[in-house]
Amino acid sequence: MELTYTEKDGILYPDIEATEPTTGELREYGRMRRRYLEEHEAYRYSTMIVEGTLLAHLLETQERAEELEEQLIRSMAKADGTTEQMKNTDPLEWAGLMNNYRHCAMEIVAKELIFR
Repeated sequence: MELTYTEKDGILYPDIEATEPTTGELREYGRMRRRYLEEHEAYRYSTMIVEGTLLAHLLETQERAEELEEQLIRSMAKADGTTEQMKNTDPLEWAGLMNNYRHCAMEIVAKELIFR
């Protein structure tokens, strides 16, 4: 790859075009991953910015994290016998259990995908 430069105020700046996708919204896991990279893997973070791969990486990680969280919640609920019928008969108990499953799943997702 051959770089060209533009001079501005006596300083040469590389002419870099962003090839990164501009679609996609960063939600919780995407923002967590970006913050982790920025604070703990500054070189990798900077390299991804320059290469134009940061947003694609964040969106992919976010998608994988959300899918894993859903799978974990379903499997925890199934293992405990938490059903949709319980949602109708004892909604407070059901909500409490689902919140617990979600928080446990979030911890696992963070450890396995976000903070690695």
